[in-house]
Parts: sequence; structure tokens; C-alpha cells
Amino acid sequence: EARPSSVTRRGSNVIWFTRRRAGVDGAVPRVRKACGLEGPAKRPGWDPCHGPSRNGSVMTAEVAAEQAVSTTERVSTVGVIGGGIMGTGIAEVSARAGCDVVICEVNQAYADSALGRLRKSLARAEKTGKMTTADREAAEGRVRAVTDIADLADRDLVVEAVIEDEAEKIAIFQALGKVARPDALLTSNTSSIPIMKLAAVTPQPQRVIGMHFFNPVPVLRLVELV
Repeated sequence: EARPSSVTRRGSNVIWFTRRRAGVDGAVPRVRKACGLEGPAKRPGWDPCHGPSRNGSVMTAEVAAEQAVSTTERVSTVGVIGGGIMGTGIAEVSARAGCDVVICEVNQAYADSALGRLRKSLARAEKTGKMTTADREAAEGRVRAVTDIADLADRDLVVEAVIEDEAEKIAIFQALGKVARPDALLTSNTSSIPIMKLAAVTPQPQRVIGMHFFNPVPVLRLVELV
């Protein structure tokens, strides 16, 4: 990765993004100024996190939110592929935000384990006073687990959170491309695999982004978007 530390030192919450995909060309001059990166990029056409792209740049979280208000797509149904620590954490925060959540695992035993892990986390949150009993029960009721990726066909947003293996992730995105809605947003929690490699195997590559959560997800309110 190129230059992430130099940018994060300049301010809290920095989102790395591709300007063309974000549709905010007009905001780039003031974004670069705010980040202390005035003037042309040293390496035009280079996405700082994931290699060559068109018009790579950076944006603060605050400006990104401001620019996205008019085009925000409401997400009410979420699919999470992988029920490990990261996957269940992502499922938990999605459910606590009011979304209907489906966790997809490779078999029923893993699916049951994922639900158990999520319920324990919610119970801890209730015990420490971070949520009420009613809120915990409501969040639990919004989550279910399945073993067939086809059950994610109705999701607005799908987050892949399996092991950090490129071949495994590519296979998942190939399968997702066959079952997901054309307008669904497909995301990966990867921290190292180029998003363009995952997007390339789907029929809607422009609908694929990196959505990197930090562990533990319910505690660290930070997401890196690529």
C-alpha cells in the first residue's frame, strides 16, 4: 500500500477512493487541500491502496458523507458471507442498525456457531449497559444463518468476510455474480487483495467495493472504503 500512513496522520477518518466511481470530481480540489495534498498527484492514475485506476485520490469521511447525501442508496437487507469473528461482528452492527441480516456459512454447524457467537456478543453489550433487553432481542430477531449463497439473492448489500485467500474470495464473487441482484452492492472485507481482481469476475464490477472493518467490529466505529 502506498502512503496510507502519511495521510492518516493528517487527520482522523480518511477514506481512500477512486474519484470517478464516487462521482465527486468537483470536490477533489478542496479535498486535497483539506488532506494537505495540494497540487497534482505524484503518480496520476494510481489508486493508493490497490494499484492502477483512473483519477485515484483521497477524501475525508466528513466530505465523503456530505457529497453522498443526495445519492445515498438505502440499505435495509444485508448478507454476510463468513461467520467468523469479523463476519459475526459485521452482522451484529448491521442488525443493531435495524437491517435484516443473513449470514452465509459453508455448513449448518458453522452457521449455528456464528449465531451463537453473535448472541454472546449481544448479551455482553446488554450486560454492560450498551443496549437494552428489548434492543438485544430485536437485533437477534433480525439475524438468521443459511448455508446456500443463493439465499443472498434479495440482499441490498453483501459483505464477504471469509479467510484472506485470493482464490477463495474470487470463487465467492463468481458465485455472487450469478445470484445477486444487478443493483446489489457487493463488498469485501479484505485488507490486502486488490478489489479490481474480485470485481472483474462479476457481471457488475462497478458495484463492487472494498469495505474493510476493524476488529472488534462492534467496538471500533471505523470502516475503510476502497
